[in-house]
Amino acid sequence: MIRDVAPLFTSQPVRDQWTQALEQVAMLGSFDPISLVGSPEDGTAIEILTALGKECVEVLSEGLPRWQLNPDSRRRVLHKLWDDGRLESVATSAEPNDSFGRYLVDSVLGRLTIPEQASLGELDVIHSAIQFAATVGSKDDQLAAIERAVASGERREAIRSLLPRGLIGRDHYLRRLRRFVEEPRGGELPILMISGTGGVGKSALLAEFVRRSRRRLGDGVPIIWLDFDRAVLAETDPTALTLEFARQLGLVIPALAARTADFRAATESRHDADIRGYFESATGRFVRQSVDWSDWNSHGLAQALRDRTIVLVLDTLEEILVHDDGRGEEVIRWIRGLATEGGATELRAILSGRTEDRFTGWAEGMKAPHISLGDLGPKSAVRLLERHLKGSQFPIEQLPGRELVEHYGGNPLTLNVLGLYLGEEGPKAAQRLLEDAGNRIFNVHFAQHYLYKRILGRIRSDDPDLIKIAHPGLVLRRVSPELIKQVLAKPCGLRDITSDRAEKLFRDLAAQIWLVEPAGTPMTIRHRRDLRRLIFGSMNEAEGDKAHKIHKAAAEFYSAHRDHYLSSAEQDVEALYHRVFAEPSLELDDETLRLLASELGQDSADLPARYRARLKIASGKGLEADELDTLTVEDRVEAEILRERGTRSRGGNSAEDRRPSANAIANPSVEAERAFAAADIEHLAWIRQNVLDEFVDAVLLGHWRSRRMPPDLTDFAIWRVSLAVMGTSNERGFATEIIDRVENLLRQVEWSRPLNPNRKQSISLAQAIQAIILLLGSNPPNMLRDYHERWFDDAPTDTTEALRVRQLARHDGATARGGRRARVSLTLLRYLSAEFARPEDTLVRNDLVIPSHARDVLNSIHRGPSHRHTLSDLEAGRTRQAYVEAGPAAFANPATASRLRGISPELYPLVQAAAQSAPNDALRAFIHEAELSVRLWPRELTTQPFAASLQRDSSRWTGTLIETADRFGLLGKLLDYLAQENSNRGSGHQVARLVRFYGRRLRS
Repeated sequence: MIRDVAPLFTSQPVRDQWTQALEQVAMLGSFDPISLVGSPEDGTAIEILTALGKECVEVLSEGLPRWQLNPDSRRRVLHKLWDDGRLESVATSAEPNDSFGRYLVDSVLGRLTIPEQASLGELDVIHSAIQFAATVGSKDDQLAAIERAVASGERREAIRSLLPRGLIGRDHYLRRLRRFVEEPRGGELPILMISGTGGVGKSALLAEFVRRSRRRLGDGVPIIWLDFDRAVLAETDPTALTLEFARQLGLVIPALAARTADFRAATESRHDADIRGYFESATGRFVRQSVDWSDWNSHGLAQALRDRTIVLVLDTLEEILVHDDGRGEEVIRWIRGLATEGGATELRAILSGRTEDRFTGWAEGMKAPHISLGDLGPKSAVRLLERHLKGSQFPIEQLPGRELVEHYGGNPLTLNVLGLYLGEEGPKAAQRLLEDAGNRIFNVHFAQHYLYKRILGRIRSDDPDLIKIAHPGLVLRRVSPELIKQVLAKPCGLRDITSDRAEKLFRDLAAQIWLVEPAGTPMTIRHRRDLRRLIFGSMNEAEGDKAHKIHKAAAEFYSAHRDHYLSSAEQDVEALYHRVFAEPSLELDDETLRLLASELGQDSADLPARYRARLKIASGKGLEADELDTLTVEDRVEAEILRERGTRSRGGNSAEDRRPSANAIANPSVEAERAFAAADIEHLAWIRQNVLDEFVDAVLLGHWRSRRMPPDLTDFAIWRVSLAVMGTSNERGFATEIIDRVENLLRQVEWSRPLNPNRKQSISLAQAIQAIILLLGSNPPNMLRDYHERWFDDAPTDTTEALRVRQLARHDGATARGGRRARVSLTLLRYLSAEFARPEDTLVRNDLVIPSHARDVLNSIHRGPSHRHTLSDLEAGRTRQAYVEAGPAAFANPATASRLRGISPELYPLVQAAAQSAPNDALRAFIHEAELSVRLWPRELTTQPFAASLQRDSSRWTGTLIETADRFGLLGKLLDYLAQENSNRGSGHQVARLVRFYGRRLRS
């Protein structure tokens, strides 16, 4: 039988007919149920239709109602046919107009071919058909082919959607772009800037340039387009930029498709293995970029691009410059890396952004050629308006073009709105617009809003209800008959309406083509994106009560999963989108915020300022002024910490370099972040009391539960000031102060609570305080030592804080209580050091075990390639599965404790600051010694390549050197060189002393 529990039927023949019908429709798209089963007057037909209807959904169409088998039922039936060996016999030819059925049959029978130049809609149908066929047999080749076709189709559609029907008045700029690409490259990396106000046509200019270039040059000059308006690129993460560049490169140069696919798979796998978030630290971010380019070279991509002209377009750049945390500079460094490490020696980069103070100032600082797009001149503006009206019923000779342009300006977006409207409404509408304007001359922003409001009130319809819902419908991201009936009707004053009435309003609204466009699913439209973005904010402000009611009704509609065309997950996103408007006090956790931002894409920019601020804090972005105004005092502190941390992690410098007195510190965490990044150890020690006060109040007492707490105990300000006083005359006094505070709070704090509630298996508050006190050379209170986390004994040690807890706990016998071996991630250890060079020699010694899987990883590194190792070759140690096993004795015995010492990412900002204050000769001298004495030393960090890299991107390559030296157990040696060459004999010596003392305390 088809179902585990089949419907009850009056006879076996009826059951058999139902089974046959179900098998038949499993291979169809939508179908007419009456034609399939027979006349409804037949009792048997009614019985079968009733049972079949429970497996189907109704699909709206222009004609009679049609049904479609729901996805779960289709998969179940296909599986049953496959198990019975009857799938191919049932997969017969589909109806000519049933494209889904035709593609499903072809996919099942293995004869599917994907049409060239298929539309995105058709490709989507093919993709769905293949996915269903893949449930009963591997269709990897078909899925790979359709994904390539979809990517190419999206690329074509993206360019086509940006192209106006005729680009007018921009020929001069097109010639400049052409000359920029075709002229020989000089010494500097060729970068061209394009700026202009919103709607002025920057993207259209670029799209026309791309179209003409492809027509003239064919595929000889690859053009890669990166848009920072896309959620995946909003962070300007260098790896995300490289992966997207590789994806598009494989599409435009098919010969490189296999290599780019392999590179992407390897890169994504490597970063999926980043189980402790190390790659998100400042130095980890630097190392990741260096390893990415190393892997890029190992896949032969740098060689393939050398001496080949490549055009790189970076659009909507203002989206990243708003953050004021070094992202713009990071993008430029990534471009330079692509042109050097990436092999794109003939790269041409075109950067485009909206005219704003940040972008304009940044563009001037770049000292690059600059195209500033403004409104069209009167003649060109009139020509463009006439072009928009071409093909409509509007008699061009009656167009008061010059008068309209005089009042409403020459902004292309404004002219587009005018053209769409006048093409539908005719000459009288043009005269009314002039009468409305009177003697006023509007600026661009006001002209667009004013024009929209005026033409919205003159929708071409005799139905007053349509006018009532047209503008408020902007609140929704999608409009359908059901949404009109259940969401829009009451707030817009329509009371209860029937389904037929809702469908008529929908069709009338869909006819307003200047206002709406298809949304990609049946019987669904959306307001045009350019118009929605233009007017959405004022709609929520001007008609706040009505908008609030619509948001509330929409949230209820989607929460109840009443939309038949969206999946449950998609409806949950829509529900959450509307809830943030309907429920101002709604609190969302980090994961939900990130999911919402990712799913909304461009529409996340329309959220209220409070939620935009929370989204940006959750994802580490900078804030606009209106967003900053919505924050609490605590959130402002957090935003400042994130901005400071973001600037440092991207290789920039802090906006301020100040050193206030301890009594004048408003935000101790911010001050500690700055002092630590500057290696100002004295100042860190000076503000220890402020940091302790903040830690007790914010963390122990939970008065400020940050959504973006530091990822690891060793990143907290309290740990950093403890490092600063460790081994000094202030050490015992600070430890005593902490112990006194803890004893006073013993009954007020839930000590088993996780230090960071946003992380799985974070250490507890008790473990954190014990580790801090032990770091300071004292013993924690006896009552704290009774808090033993049993899960900690069995959990893998894959974070720095967990390793430090185990290392320090041996001082008071806490480790011995567990008695079990701890699994310590190889990622945390100095697996390239001499101590790990021959792991097979010491499989078990003093309770330290290196299992076979870890030995395999180590042996693969040490055997390595025949050539000198690269950074990419050394990456095998960063993997989820590689652990060593260490019992309590291993942490206590000096012979094995040194192997478990691990790398010290918590110290890298200090070492980076010391390196920046020392001359480059110190780094070169260290590298020369390492290159001669260390067999596995990577090629990228040898003398000549490193010198060139250091000149190109000092912060990144210094960070890469620091981490690599630590992996080899050479961090102390590097610091010795820095201390010797440090001219002020200050930070280098202090950092070297701190690092050595820290190492002894963790091992002794």
